[in-house]
Amino acid sequence: MANVKISDLPSAGPMTGAELIEVKQSLGSFSYQPSAVGWSLLAAANAAALRGVLGLGDSSTKSVGTTAGTVAAGDHTHTSLYQPLDADLTAIAGLTSAADKGIQFTGAGTAATYDLTAAGKALLDDANAAAQRVTLGVRDVLSAARTYYVRTDGSDSNDGLANTAGRAFLTIQKGVDAAMALDNNGYDVTIQVADGTYAGVVTLKSFAGSGRITILGNTTTPANVLISTTASCVSGTNITGTYLIDGVKLTTTSGSLVTLLGSSTYVELGRNVYGTCTIRHITVNLGATVDVVNDYTIDGGCQTHLYSQSGIIRDNSHTITITGTPAFSSAFIVSTGGGALVLFTTNTISGSCTGNRFSVNSVASANFAGTTIPGNALGAAGGGGEPYSGTLSGQIPTTGGTITVAAGVTTLLLNPAGTLATLTINLATLPYDDQTFTLSSTQAITALTMAPSAGHTLKAGLTTIAANGYASWKFQRSDLTWYRIG
Repeated sequence: MANVKISDLPSAGPMTGAELIEVKQSLGSFSYQPSAVGWSLLAAANAAALRGVLGLGDSSTKSVGTTAGTVAAGDHTHTSLYQPLDADLTAIAGLTSAADKGIQFTGAGTAATYDLTAAGKALLDDANAAAQRVTLGVRDVLSAARTYYVRTDGSDSNDGLANTAGRAFLTIQKGVDAAMALDNNGYDVTIQVADGTYAGVVTLKSFAGSGRITILGNTTTPANVLISTTASCVSGTNITGTYLIDGVKLTTTSGSLVTLLGSSTYVELGRNVYGTCTIRHITVNLGATVDVVNDYTIDGGCQTHLYSQSGIIRDNSHTITITGTPAFSSAFIVSTGGGALVLFTTNTISGSCTGNRFSVNSVASANFAGTTIPGNALGAAGGGGEPYSGTLSGQIPTTGGTITVAAGVTTLLLNPAGTLATLTINLATLPYDDQTFTLSSTQAITALTMAPSAGHTLKAGLTTIAANGYASWKFQRSDLTWYRIG
């Protein structure tokens, strides 16, 4: 092998890789053999040639590699990858990190940490101001009426503010929750429910503001919006605020259709269809109040249609359509407990059902004036219960006429123009147990006929009556007899 001096390399010509490099020192010398790449580096004429041997980018890109397994040329730029050192970075680097700490700048080039509580983090991670108000427990205040939409193809992760699958809610309960989170500021909120079947129970909740929340289905065909559950369909306890449920059909395999409790609870019921359930269609308890505000339909049976236990139900002057002859195993109407009241007056009934017409007991009250209560068995009152009509019936008869006493009428006042030769009075066909009936006339009636309903007996009925005369009877259900009491 030939020895080559380093000083001779520029003029030594191409190296074969077999040459040795001799290194001389003061105490002696030694030789070594570079590799072929090493000879290439030693032979490179300038920096550009060196970068070429090593596969490096040029001075402008400072890139590393151009082949697989390396960083492609132009990708490794110091100016875009690294932040130049400055005072702000130095200030942050000087802080001591710890759990639940945030960083803030206290001036130019100065920084400090602060405590970051769980409450603070809960607020910081909210997506928008509306979410932050929810975190803070602050209600949105309405400046106009609002409608939320519910559809069977919606999602409870939507905002509910448009009638599309991409924005409507999936459940009625989500609509209630959204509405109760508002301060309605006196504006009504409507939860518009599209046709379809909804299996989720609905729990009514208190809300702020004097506006009403309406759960609105299909008022033309209520059965198209079916709330079908395995528990009570709609319930609420000690609710502050007024709800209206209108245009839906309710049915359940277990429980009641509507169950309301508490003296502050007030709900209005509209053009609904009450289907089959195992307990009651409408239950009010502990001071709750229900007002029926429109005509409705019954197409399923249960224990009781209207049930008040120390609550109030007002269902007056409506057309009630009964289909399919449903059965009520307890009674169509039950009023029980101190302060209980059911007002079921001047209603028009279409169709029929089976079961007792009513049960009024335990210092409760019911008013059935002007309405023949559905059912095929007599009602009962006892234990201090009092069904009553609340008003007398005044008539101006003429000789030879006939008067039929309406259901629930307890006083019949006759005021003819003068003495009558004959008059017939047909007693009520559906008297309740212990019902009283008083007959009074301002003029004499020479020949009076009092006719009890078929199957009933009248004791000591009048056959004549003097001017300003009167008499009273009480009906006993046990033997279907009117007994004279005065």
